[in-house]
Amino acid sequence: MATRSALSAALLLVSLAPCLAPVTAVAQSSLGITSGGLVSITVTSSESEGALGAAAGWVDVTITEAHGMQLGSALTDTPAGVLGHLDMHLYMTPRPGHKYGLYGQVSDLDNAHFTLGAVGAEAIFAIGPETAIEGRGGIGIAKRSSAPTSLDFIFVGAALSHDVSDRLGLGFAIEIAEFDETALRAYGYTAMAEAEYRPLGRALSLTAGVGISGLEGRDGRPSEALLQLGMRYTFGARTAGSARRPFRRADPYSPLALRGLF
Repeated sequence: MATRSALSAALLLVSLAPCLAPVTAVAQSSLGITSGGLVSITVTSSESEGALGAAAGWVDVTITEAHGMQLGSALTDTPAGVLGHLDMHLYMTPRPGHKYGLYGQVSDLDNAHFTLGAVGAEAIFAIGPETAIEGRGGIGIAKRSSAPTSLDFIFVGAALSHDVSDRLGLGFAIEIAEFDETALRAYGYTAMAEAEYRPLGRALSLTAGVGISGLEGRDGRPSEALLQLGMRYTFGARTAGSARRPFRRADPYSPLALRGLF
């Protein structure tokens, strides 16, 4: 599993390099690629599955002075295989430190006929020079070709980020999803407290997090403690507590994916 995770992460980084490399050179442009792209590699350890790897990247594009688009891709290791993700966020920035919009994403399980899609609305607001809050909500559907019906769900998420200093940032994120179908009826949740250390400024970050993943209800499973370690590199500008902060990728299916319940 660890070897597969490392290989998946390496392949993603190679595939993203051509589109992320020019970001630094054009970061000052008023239109086009701004705020840079982020490449991250994380390893999440759970009580039952051990270490599972993930790699992700994004790029932010300014369409007009008040409109932008964020594109992202990710690979996450699961007990059932590697799950690939693509997401797109279209947003408005009515004033500095505020942005909101709509997003959509699709996920596919490697070597299996399983597809997951989600759409929703999201927003980020600065509530201080170094502090930002994020919220989102949406609906989703998961479909396996061998199953007679699809799995529909609704979800909400929120996050708080605060920069204690130029080198240290703290955050908390939570996501809750309701799965209400004949085949599966449960509430899934993931909560994570996070720390980010930037030894060389805002470009390079070392991250760590502790949290819990749960699945409650008729088809629930025991909750699991999570430990997450990662590293990421941001290209271009990254201003804390501002509209340049990237949107998080929604991950309401995580409690099921962690347990291999596809």
